[in-house]
Amino acid sequence: MVNKYVMFQTLLVFLTFLTYLPFLSVFGAPEGTISPSCAPIDEFEVQFNVNGFLPNYYTGWDFIGPDNVRIMHGYFATNNTGGFTEDAEFEAFAPGEHTLILYDDLDHDSIPAKNGNIQKISINIPCN
Repeated sequence: MVNKYVMFQTLLVFLTFLTYLPFLSVFGAPEGTISPSCAPIDEFEVQFNVNGFLPNYYTGWDFIGPDNVRIMHGYFATNNTGGFTEDAEFEAFAPGEHTLILYDDLDHDSIPAKNGNIQKISINIPCN
């Protein structure tokens, strides 16, 4: 009887681990920077330099205005370290602090994955 109980508990732990494995990153907290960190009111180009998200998957991004409304969004594929370096063109027509939110998106549905990595980066518009 003890052997069946131990086997059941071991199986339960194993299945729980498999359920949460895709959300775990061996690289720790994600790191992300964009350049430049401020921009004029208008269209501008930024470069993403990101690492620590799910490897060989997708990282979604949302560009949020000062009124907390999503202005733009998109995706980039990550490499084997969960990183990427890519360029994108943004539009910002309102002054204030904007936020770039990067997140693991397992379902590719523009919604951050439950228990996935999230990184927020501030962008001041216009530059002070």
